[in-house]
Amino acid sequence: MNSKIFVIGAGRLGTTLGNALQSEQFCIKHIYNHSGRNITDLQDHFPEALIWNELKIRSLNESDVFFLTVRDDILPKIIATLKNFHICWEKKIVIHTSGILTSSTLQSLADNGSSIASMHPMQTFSSRFTPPTIFHGVFLACEGSPAAMNYCKKIAKKLKADFFPITSTSKVPYHLAGTVAANLFLALINISDKLFEESGIIKNKRHKIIAALVQKVINNFRQKGTMSALTGPLGRGDMRTIQQHIKYIDQYHPEIRDIYQSLSKYILNEIISSETKTQYKIDSLFE
Repeated sequence: MNSKIFVIGAGRLGTTLGNALQSEQFCIKHIYNHSGRNITDLQDHFPEALIWNELKIRSLNESDVFFLTVRDDILPKIIATLKNFHICWEKKIVIHTSGILTSSTLQSLADNGSSIASMHPMQTFSSRFTPPTIFHGVFLACEGSPAAMNYCKKIAKKLKADFFPITSTSKVPYHLAGTVAANLFLALINISDKLFEESGIIKNKRHKIIAALVQKVINNFRQKGTMSALTGPLGRGDMRTIQQHIKYIDQYHPEIRDIYQSLSKYILNEIISSETKTQYKIDSLFE
């Protein structure tokens, strides 16, 4: 691609995205690293790019496309700084990667002629310079003005990602859904790990057990949906087992009683059919 790209934000997403784009022959011309740390790593991975720890008018003028890969709380400040530079923003494309903020966050730059978009990869980035293959099959949720959206679509194709448009009003539930799946789910994983540990299973073994269980549930969910993927005492109406769970929790882990009870109630109310609940009469356990 002939456009000169400026990556503003050299954290895990910025470096991984920049590295992936570079591997597909996109020109990474400038990188902004506000902390001034890890300069050697950045230069090693982006030998053709200029690394900055402050924004300069020269670097902005030389760039056609800007990726703002900074934290959400920093993004407004970066945008305000960019706006204060007296450069021609016409025909420039500015894209931020926030999962919850919309492209309207960039409106002040659009008012000066740039095309704007938000492009969020529904993926976790646990380290910097993760191999480009991490984008293969990843869903890229995008919304914004036509030129920027078309550019995001080209990026998705090159990175073998799955581009899909999203409305600005959908971003909060979209991001919340990802947070539940990728972050809050870890609380349940951690609880499971501790309980397996109490049963005497060594770390390596219990981690394999949890991974196998979770993968099986995910596979069943993909193939059959939520109700068909449900197993365990709630699904089969095993009141005696549930009572033993609650007794153990009350004795040894009262801190997870609300979690167990709330999620069980949710399953009863939202997943299990009314016929099944009537048949097994298990509602009373969570009153």
